[in-house]
Amino acid sequence: MEVEKIRLILKVTLGVLITTAIVCAWRVYSINKEYSDSIAEYEQLNTMVKVEEKVEKDVPSKDETTDTVAAPVEEKSEIDISFDMDYPALKAINDELIGWILYQPLEISYPVVLAHADDYYETHSFEKVKNRAGAISLDIACKADLTSFNSIIYGHNMMNNSMFGRLKEIMEDYSIIERDPYVYIFTENEALKYKLFAAYYTVTGTATYEVELTPTKEDIKNYIDYINEVADYKDEEFFQQEISDDIKICTLSTCHGHRTNKRTVLHGVLVAREPRK
Repeated sequence: MEVEKIRLILKVTLGVLITTAIVCAWRVYSINKEYSDSIAEYEQLNTMVKVEEKVEKDVPSKDETTDTVAAPVEEKSEIDISFDMDYPALKAINDELIGWILYQPLEISYPVVLAHADDYYETHSFEKVKNRAGAISLDIACKADLTSFNSIIYGHNMMNNSMFGRLKEIMEDYSIIERDPYVYIFTENEALKYKLFAAYYTVTGTATYEVELTPTKEDIKNYIDYINEVADYKDEEFFQQEISDDIKICTLSTCHGHRTNKRTVLHGVLVAREPRK
């Protein structure tokens, strides 16, 4: 009887181990498949956009032989990259499309959607497919045309460095910002250029995520003072200047680790906003 009991225990234990191994293997497979599906989806979406550095035109000069003046060139644009996207096609895929975010040093290039109250885009991709990579989304409390004082944009910190997974590199090497501080957002009709001026760690529920749609001058001052106080990286030149009442900033936010309320945050100030040709 004792031998039979031991055999039964061994069989049950072996069964539990095999079941556990199968479940773990399936979970690993599912995670890897979602990562692969997400990469494939966003790579395909990136074929619908084209980015090029703008080439500076020569300054008009006087023709020495005819004494005529060359045709004037167009006024220099402050948006120093050319960006084309098939907006109608992207909009047809997801009608909640707001625009496209681009930060070249970290190869961040994704469509941006308006978030849902139920955090739908935390678990669904741009194509509305269930996927843990989610989508890059604008806080639902912000204006979809990016005219809020503070436009807060969220993206997951993926282990494969997709989405906003590479923002953590800035916290390890501030020279990334110093070499190239410009984040671009392209909407259907506009090109917006933001200059990063602060980076730090925080947690959910802090003043970082307070969105004022119609902030007073005092509200703006208090928020900038708050950033100045908590930031680990700061563009001192930005904080030393007088802050205008019509300042516009964007906040990029991503989780700092798995199942934690810690967040990595970057702030950029709008330095150029032009019609997109």
